[in-house]
Amino acid sequence: MRTLWILGLSALVMTGCKGETDGTVEETGVEGGDSAGADSGGGGDSAEPLDEDGDGVTADTDCDDQDAAIFPGADELCDERDNDCDGEIDEEAINPATFYADKDGDGYGADDEPLKACVQPEGYVTPAGDCDDEDARFYPNAEESDCEDPNDYNCDGSVGYDDADTDGFPACNDCNDKDGAINPDGLEVCDGADNDCDGLKDDGDDSLDVSTTTTAYQDADGDGYGDADFSLQRCATPPGYAVVSGDCDEANPAVNPGAAEICDGLDNDCDALADDADDSLDTSTASTFYADDDGDTFGDASDPLLACEAPTGAVADSQDCDDADAEINPDGVEICDGADNNCDGVTDTDAVDLSTWYDDADGDGYGDASAASESCEAPTGGVADATDCDDTNAAVNPGAKELCSDSLDNNCDGLTDDSSASDAKTYYADSDGDGEGDASVVIKACSRPTGAIGNKKDCDDTDADVFSTNTEVCDDKDNDCDGDIDGDAVDATSWFNDDDGDTFGDPGAETIACDQPSGTVTDDLDCDDVDETVNPDADEVCNGVDDDCDGSADTTADRAYDADGDGVYNCADSTVYSYNYDDSAFTGWTTTDLSGSGNAGSWKMSGGYLYESSNAANAVAVGPDMGEMESFTVTAEVYANGTATTGAINGCGLAFGYVDSSNYWLVRWLDPNDYYNSYTNGGRIDLYRCVSGACASLATDDGSLSLLRNKTWTDISVTVVGPDVTVTFDGVEVLDYEASTSPIGLNKPGVWSYDADSGCYFDNFVVTSP
Repeated sequence: MRTLWILGLSALVMTGCKGETDGTVEETGVEGGDSAGADSGGGGDSAEPLDEDGDGVTADTDCDDQDAAIFPGADELCDERDNDCDGEIDEEAINPATFYADKDGDGYGADDEPLKACVQPEGYVTPAGDCDDEDARFYPNAEESDCEDPNDYNCDGSVGYDDADTDGFPACNDCNDKDGAINPDGLEVCDGADNDCDGLKDDGDDSLDVSTTTTAYQDADGDGYGDADFSLQRCATPPGYAVVSGDCDEANPAVNPGAAEICDGLDNDCDALADDADDSLDTSTASTFYADDDGDTFGDASDPLLACEAPTGAVADSQDCDDADAEINPDGVEICDGADNNCDGVTDTDAVDLSTWYDDADGDGYGDASAASESCEAPTGGVADATDCDDTNAAVNPGAKELCSDSLDNNCDGLTDDSSASDAKTYYADSDGDGEGDASVVIKACSRPTGAIGNKKDCDDTDADVFSTNTEVCDDKDNDCDGDIDGDAVDATSWFNDDDGDTFGDPGAETIACDQPSGTVTDDLDCDDVDETVNPDADEVCNGVDDDCDGSADTTADRAYDADGDGVYNCADSTVYSYNYDDSAFTGWTTTDLSGSGNAGSWKMSGGYLYESSNAANAVAVGPDMGEMESFTVTAEVYANGTATTGAINGCGLAFGYVDSSNYWLVRWLDPNDYYNSYTNGGRIDLYRCVSGACASLATDDGSLSLLRNKTWTDISVTVVGPDVTVTFDGVEVLDYEASTSPIGLNKPGVWSYDADSGCYFDNFVVTSP
């Protein structure tokens, strides 16, 4: 066996060793021949060479005089250094590693080709033991099946392969190498052997050839008959199974094809017929029933039959004495009909419907209750009535008329000469004693009773203050009985319509009533009952309307419009507010963030105009609160700077009706630079309204934005008259919207910016009112 040597990282290091010199100060530490640290006053005399690392070799021959392990003659080691100062690194090192050639690349080398080297050469590995370095399948610990392949893949020197019965399966895989029919490819059959060598045999093997098995049927009740719907193919009949099928009830061992049919509601012999339906029924288990032709549940003893269950038209009872009449049976009720209804052998004598008859001595058709008898038929001189109060006088009975002044109870009602008398007079109750009677309470009497009167004019006989000749007053009563409660009451109130709900009434719409009608008031001073803002308590404003109903319009307005500052109120002075942004800071203006981010922007006034310079996402600057003005115009000059970039919004706008950051109106338009480049967010004018933080676009114009000329000043105005909002650009109308509620209100007007970044300038902000 040859061992090869290889140089690792061979290189000349003559110029790299510290000990080698070229006569310079940097390498030797000696200048002009003098040794370092010696007295140099001798005019260049040489000193002894230095040995700084103390390895016994001076610096003039030591290639690294800072390391005592490096000097000429030292052992060369595998450490990537020139240990012996021969100008080569790691050559013929005394501690090289052994590597082996790996020709087939399986990670193991052949033992007969070792190589010594400091660094692993390409194509070499450290583990040896490869018994076939030409085939990557052969190497130590390779996976090997001695039972299937006669090759020594794992290089352990053994192959092990026997097949005594020559069935093609080695002994290690053949469970019976003496029987060529038994091997892993064998067919499992019912013979008590493991034919396919899977450790299982006969019924225990899922691969069993079912053609060699016997059919077994589930016999859950153990009666020797199984259920044909639940069968198994088995070599041996398992417990709970039978070889005979046909059992129709595996829950009952008394039910099977060999059982006798009896009366128990079951198909005992499994012929699909049960009890009376089965001709093979054992009648000794049946019951006796009797025909019940009349259906009264009582049978005829002369017509018996045997059955498990009562047949239709038959019952178990046999006591009916007349099976042709359903009303006649032991439970029948004896009545007066000439028949023995209850089958007790007696007719009518104990009938439940015997009639009571009463003697009628005077022959008037009414009987004497004190002379009664019972029978099915009326006896001679007897009647069914028992209401005659005098059976000696045919003129006295319940059917006679009561008469006044004969002192008899003619009609037997227990009263003499009472209200039932045919000649009685009519009276009406006067319970309240006001002299007028209640028509609903009629009293008949032979003479006028106390508390009654002959007229029926009273409409409330419980109140003495209510009668036909009384005076009507406001008391929720029909005092004069004319059918109208409180109508024409002498103390009624005048009410006036308040259609606008301002608590002041219309003098031209009067209603006289006791109770206040809905939508009315007692006041009659409203001069315009269709406008709730016009009434005696309203403030007079400049609108050409007599707001406070004093007979004059505008002359007594509470809010003085004095744009010229002369201290004199003048409704014709239409300028309500103006700001030209010539100051260095806001005066009476505030800035707010509308997006919720907290960034209200950096608003600046420079050069006589206002702009937002910080690229705030959604910021507004508003002036002072001017109240709920109904009609006004907000105007500003706007200069579109046109600095938008692709995809930016860069919106500018005018705000009005601003109450807070959640409630305001806004006219918003886009920088023309966005519009002309057709960005997805650009190219339109919108009217927005925000209520409690919920904002919605109410009107949109996509075709007029070109009116906002890029890098020129444009007059933009928003005019509000009641519910109508109009937007114009240089006098051209671009939006007109009618709101669902009025008034809109001016509140705090101002300007708005969205990501403008100095994209919109504002000047000459003016608010006017008609």
